[in-house]
Amino acid sequence: MDSYPTYRSKIFFFLIKIYYYIYNIILLLRIILIISSYSWIIIWIAIEINLLSIITLIYSSKMLRTSEASIKYFIVQAIASLIFLIRILLKLINLSIINYVYLIASILIIKIRAAPLHFWFPEIIEGRTWNCAGILISIQKIGPIIILSYLSVNLNFIIYFSLLSIIIGGTQGLNQTRLRKILAFSSITHSGWIIISTQFSILTWLIYISSYSFSLLSLLILLNKININKINNFLLYYKNTFILFIFIINIFIMRGIPPFIIFFPKWIIIQLLTSRNLFITPLLIIISTLITTYIYIYKLYFQLYYLIHQS
Repeated sequence: MDSYPTYRSKIFFFLIKIYYYIYNIILLLRIILIISSYSWIIIWIAIEINLLSIITLIYSSKMLRTSEASIKYFIVQAIASLIFLIRILLKLINLSIINYVYLIASILIIKIRAAPLHFWFPEIIEGRTWNCAGILISIQKIGPIIILSYLSVNLNFIIYFSLLSIIIGGTQGLNQTRLRKILAFSSITHSGWIIISTQFSILTWLIYISSYSFSLLSLLILLNKININKINNFLLYYKNTFILFIFIINIFIMRGIPPFIIFFPKWIIIQLLTSRNLFITPLLIIISTLITTYIYIYKLYFQLYYLIHQS
C-alpha cells in the first residue's frame, strides 16, 4: 500500500519534466511567431498560447497558493488580452475611438509587469519555485518587449512608466525581507530600464535583457541550490565565506554597480537619453538608483554585522 503513493508521485514528477520541455518549445514558437508575424491576430494567438502554458506551469509548481496565483495571473492577463483583441477588431472595421497605439502600449506594459500596473505581480511570485519565478521575471517579458519596440509611441509616454517603475520598484523592494518579493520588485525596476530602451533600438534592449537574464540566472542557481526564502536566512551562511561572497556579488550585479555587467547597458541608455537633450530623466533615474542601492547595501551590511556580533 505504501508503494502506490510513491509510484504516483514518480509519475507526477516525470510528467512535470516532460511539461517543462514542452513549455520551452511553446515559448520558442511564441517568440518566433511574434517576430515573424505581420498580423495582429497571429500575435494575439501567440500571446494566448503563452498564457495557457504559463498558467499550467504556475499550477504545477505544487507550492503555496498555487490555485490562487494561477487565477490571479489568468484574470489580469485575460483582461489585457481581451482589450488587445477588442483593439484588433476595431482596427479591422476601421473604427478608431481612441489612439490604439497608446492602448496597446498600456496593455504591453501590464504584461511586462511595469509600474503602476504591477500590483498583482509580487503576490504571484511569492510561493513559486525558483525556476518558475525566474521564467515569470525574465523570459515572459520578451514577447511584449518585442511588440513594444515595434510601436511608434511618444517618448514622454514611455518615460512616465519607466520612471515610475524604477522609483516604485526600488522603494517598495526596500521593505521586503522575502527573497522572491525582493526579486519581483527588482524585476519591476529593471522593467523600467527595459521599456525605455525599446525606444532607441532593438540592439539596446536586447543587450539589457541579455545582461539581466544572465545575471538573474546566476542568482537563481545559487538560491535554488541552498533553497532559502528570506534574506535573514541567507545571513546564516556567513560562516561559508564562498556562498556569502557569491551572494553579495550577485546583489551588486543586480543593482547595476560598476564594473558589473548590468551597469554597461544602463550607461548606454543614459548616454542615449542625454544625446536627445533629455537631462532631467537620466538625473532622476541616477538619483533614485543611487539612493536605493545605498540603502540595500547598508541594510545588508547592518544585518550581517549584527548577526556576526550576536553569534
